[in-house]
Amino acid sequence: MLSDKLFVDSPNNNEPGMGSLSRLNILIVDDSAHIRRLLLSMLTPMGAQNIFEARTLAQARTVLNTKTLDLAIIDWMLDDPAGDGMALVTEIRQSPLETVTYLPIIMMTGHTERENIELARDMGVTEFLAKPFTAKNLHARLNMLIESPRPFVKSRSYFGPDRRRREHSPIEGLERRNTSPRRIRST
Repeated sequence: MLSDKLFVDSPNNNEPGMGSLSRLNILIVDDSAHIRRLLLSMLTPMGAQNIFEARTLAQARTVLNTKTLDLAIIDWMLDDPAGDGMALVTEIRQSPLETVTYLPIIMMTGHTERENIELARDMGVTEFLAKPFTAKNLHARLNMLIESPRPFVKSRSYFGPDRRRREHSPIEGLERRNTSPRRIRST
């Protein structure tokens, strides 16, 4: 879990509930050098030190296969003939490596239409970050990952973080499931 790797009493800790990110290994995947630098400038004051950058899917795959990561921040609209950010999300969620499969993913995009957000959620994205974003927006997504991690679920048609965000009271009557959902693992 991400929260296990935080230094809560760090001098870099300016927000309640959020410690230094110095122990986290973070992958940033974006074809824009400007966005990668912007994310670095936002993550560094939060204590992040182990940040790996990838401009292409091939570079991202290399990092995913050679480093143990705690978080991936991926741009949806990569300018890469090999595929976009969603192709990388699919590869991550289908990876035979458990450390990769359960990786928390923040998806970045300027295309924030409801159907895009739902598609990203249904593909296994953990959090969604709308461009343009601020350090406060990024911090809020990181805080959600750390303070409210969602368990992973597996069904015939889906594998990824639980898509439900709100706690609902149990459903009674004909709409109730006959069996309880099987929780795989919390991130």
